[in-house]
Amino acid sequence: MQLICFNNTFIQADEISFYDVERFRVGDACFESMLFINGQIPLLNFHQIRLDEACRQLGFDSYTIDESQIIELLNSNELSEGMARVRLSLIRKSGKNYMPYGTAINSLLETESVDQVFTSIKNLGNYPTFTKPTNDLGGIKHSSALLYVLAKQYAEANGWNEVLLKNDQNMFIEASSSNIFVISNGEAFTSKDTSGCVLGVVRACLLNFLPINLVDIEEELLSKADEIFLTNGIQVIQCVDNYEGRPLTKERSMEIMKQLKTKLSI
Repeated sequence: MQLICFNNTFIQADEISFYDVERFRVGDACFESMLFINGQIPLLNFHQIRLDEACRQLGFDSYTIDESQIIELLNSNELSEGMARVRLSLIRKSGKNYMPYGTAINSLLETESVDQVFTSIKNLGNYPTFTKPTNDLGGIKHSSALLYVLAKQYAEANGWNEVLLKNDQNMFIEASSSNIFVISNGEAFTSKDTSGCVLGVVRACLLNFLPINLVDIEEELLSKADEIFLTNGIQVIQCVDNYEGRPLTKERSMEIMKQLKTKLSI
């Protein structure tokens, strides 16, 4: 049985009670999924920035990610020699139904091994059923993830490895677990910060050192795309082989991947 860390105490995973984290029932929580690789969490600073914003929006006490505690937990679970996913959840301590009580939080750290990163997406499609609201909540990782669950379900049922989501203004903004980047005529594009997309940590890192256009992504841009790649905190960068059945190239995406690996020492 794996150990977890609940409120700074290491316990067996099956020792935690549902009622310790019952505010998950109403989505009164936020989280960060972090990649541990080569003995470090290379995007830790970006995770902390987004977590600070999530705590502000949800009215939580502030929380500082403790990398030494994470490494101790990874050591305890015999995961510190390889790659691992670290999930930090912050859950409001108390409330009744939809009414939150106070700003105090419970913290929960969980770990699991990761076999591969930088895996490619063979077939990328579009999710047609529901759209994502355009508001500031879209930028953080909160625990209300039903839209993503349904998008994943649709992708699986229709033979896609991943699907793109639209916002309520009919613009493509992200995939079900990743940000989207489009390469067309040598230029790179991604969704505007105000589009409702998750403000991803790899996305933030790339925007720091690459010339990338922040735009409304319409079908026209996707139809002219030479390359598409997706980014998230665990897989980092994923090149897309085919979009809606149309083959794509990877040359520029692979260059960006190489630059990012160098920058992050991974």
